[in-house]
Amino acid sequence: MSNSNRTQLYKEELEDIFNKNMSGVRCATVIAAFIDAQIFYLAETYLKGKGFLHKPRKNQEYSQSLNILKVNKVLLPEELDKIKKFRDIRNDCIHGIFKGMTRDEWNRQVKLAIKLGRPIIKELDKKLFYSA
Repeated sequence: MSNSNRTQLYKEELEDIFNKNMSGVRCATVIAAFIDAQIFYLAETYLKGKGFLHKPRKNQEYSQSLNILKVNKVLLPEELDKIKKFRDIRNDCIHGIFKGMTRDEWNRQVKLAIKLGRPIIKELDKKLFYSA
């Protein structure tokens, strides 16, 4: 894929994530959406290059896409570990307010999700738009 395949919205949101123009909660949410979509499109691109169609069930897009990338070694074990850690922290953010987290604890989790998510987005973006 090439840089020209990025939509205008993708470019704008990507820039906002790294220019720190978003509130913490919105940034963490957009980062999570980016990572999910990047994983899906990376798996779709990989399979299309092999002559296959990627049509996972709607509720299994993320897990099936990630499994394709793992099994075919498109993502390295270290990358998979970083993604898992991000998802765990992100899930803590989502559920923390219902599990008695204080505002300060929740804000720290949101900041950690952002800190972990930004490098993942950069790496997945490179694989999607700059790899041969």
